[in-house]
Amino acid sequence: MPEHDDRVRFLRQLFDDAPGIVVLTRGPTHIYEYLNRAAVTSSGYRPDILGKTLREARPELVEQGYGEMYDGVYRTGKSFVGHDARVVRTTADGSHDERVLRYSLTPWRDEDGKVSGVLVNAIDMTDEASARDLQRELLRRTEELRSEAESERRRLHQLLDVIPVGMVIYDRDGKVTAGNKARAGIVGDPTQSVDIASSAAYLRLCHPDGQPYAIDELPITRALRGETIRGERVLIDRIDGVKMTVLVSAAPMRDPSGAIDSAVQFYQQIDES
Repeated sequence: MPEHDDRVRFLRQLFDDAPGIVVLTRGPTHIYEYLNRAAVTSSGYRPDILGKTLREARPELVEQGYGEMYDGVYRTGKSFVGHDARVVRTTADGSHDERVLRYSLTPWRDEDGKVSGVLVNAIDMTDEASARDLQRELLRRTEELRSEAESERRRLHQLLDVIPVGMVIYDRDGKVTAGNKARAGIVGDPTQSVDIASSAAYLRLCHPDGQPYAIDELPITRALRGETIRGERVLIDRIDGVKMTVLVSAAPMRDPSGAIDSAVQFYQQIDES
């Protein structure tokens, strides 16, 4: 099924290019099943914890009460969001440091609607540099989601829609081909943003100094030329009067031959207070 294989490859590549910290656990004991690159490189997780439970691999999190939060999300099926939470972590060399995180614990459901695990999305808010990096690699490929190819495709779609970060995909001609549910919170009416030109006109994107973006310098336009953008601060002054500041990341998507055939863009609203 070449068409199906291409779709699965496309979704996996989407996760590879996304910014941020993502961890996926399975079952009531919270067995680590997936870590993205940001989780390994900047959040104290080690690749060898895959297959271990939360209590085995990260006892310091359990001691700080996070085990009970995981249990509650798995048991009730209700998400939990933490703002400016202080987490003491154990680093690779055995030392300890404290990070300030904004995070969400979201139930991950199987095809029958039963909670099968917990999806963790965390943003390091320790300082301004960490805030700029919050959109660094949100999701990487989910090779640990073991199932038949069609089942895997559905699970990947479910993961996209529970991620609390706006995502939109443009084809090589600059037309919107897909977006997740969180996108509407940023762009408002998606019918007003069907391609790069209409998005620019409706969102009225500006640099932090208030200077409007030219079409050629928009993050998504640059991504379609092959550039990867991570955590660029952008001002939105939507034509309907809504204003906000977002961090934008964008990356090219390539076909099996290596040619750019589309690009993905992520939006994360940030507080200016």
